[in-house]
Amino acid sequence: MRSIAILLAFLLAGCYGEVGRYSEDTGTVDVPGDTDPTTDSTDTVSDEGWDVGPPPGACPTGWSCVTATAPEFGGVDILVVVDDSSSMAEEQASMVEQFPIIIGNLLAPAIDPVTGRPEHIPITDLHIGVVSTDMGTGGYVVPSCSDPVDGDDGILQHTPGVGLTGCEPSYPKFLQYDVESPDPALVEEMARAFGCIATLGTGGCGFEQQLEAALEALTTHADGQNSGFLRDDTVLMILWLTDEEDCSVLDPRIFDPDDITLGHLNIRCFYNPEMVHPVSRYVAGLEGLREGSAWPVLLGMIVGVPPNEEDCDGFGDTLDGCLDADLM
Repeated sequence: MRSIAILLAFLLAGCYGEVGRYSEDTGTVDVPGDTDPTTDSTDTVSDEGWDVGPPPGACPTGWSCVTATAPEFGGVDILVVVDDSSSMAEEQASMVEQFPIIIGNLLAPAIDPVTGRPEHIPITDLHIGVVSTDMGTGGYVVPSCSDPVDGDDGILQHTPGVGLTGCEPSYPKFLQYDVESPDPALVEEMARAFGCIATLGTGGCGFEQQLEAALEALTTHADGQNSGFLRDDTVLMILWLTDEEDCSVLDPRIFDPDDITLGHLNIRCFYNPEMVHPVSRYVAGLEGLREGSAWPVLLGMIVGVPPNEEDCDGFGDTLDGCLDADLM
């Protein structure tokens, strides 16, 4: 789970790094949106004093240094999609335990010992929302699914899980952090609040619709019950925590417990892929959220990998070959 913090920090650092890159060997850099062929190989970028090019001061020998205006950055919006099915107690507890580390990396990044500067731009404006993977069962009554119509329907969850102590009765529909400089007390308060709303428990539907929950949260409900969470000028990060394959259902008949031709309920989504939405639906939907924007959608997944696969043994940053495994 320590890789969660590394994942988010590197993704965000990489995002800012795209604003301008430089090379001491060639003096080349790449500035997105720069179409002038005479400057494509000599640009570096300063974002209101944030130097991502060579060290401050006179341009070093062998460098060609030019400044450009970075697109306006409004902060980071993180949507956490939490699997709340019966097998997720340990995973939820581990994520909540690691969350202060994640936030610490984003809001108060470590100092690079070589440059003496933060490893990436400190985040001073942050929204965090939580949704469950329970999207109901199309009206069919199925064991473990208490709301057969639409479950939690991608609505941001903001009440503490059952049996939790030290929590407020309820929280805002999403958590906010908006400061000019890092505030350890606010970071600690946010981490505690996140633990309360992200520990959803294990009473959710066993048909986990991870992708559909995220899309519903950010589209259908963006101007309704989830209004204010997603902003236009932010980096959007979606983080999934789950131990099951996606079952974002296209044909609700897959939930019919009386249709034995579809197989056992627990494995129907795997054996009936034609009844599940294609991934392309979510690629298009999520890309559309940032169409025309300078800031991207970043995706992170804290998920299981197939057992007994040699290429899937290790930490996440060493699993390049794992994605090529047949079971993946």
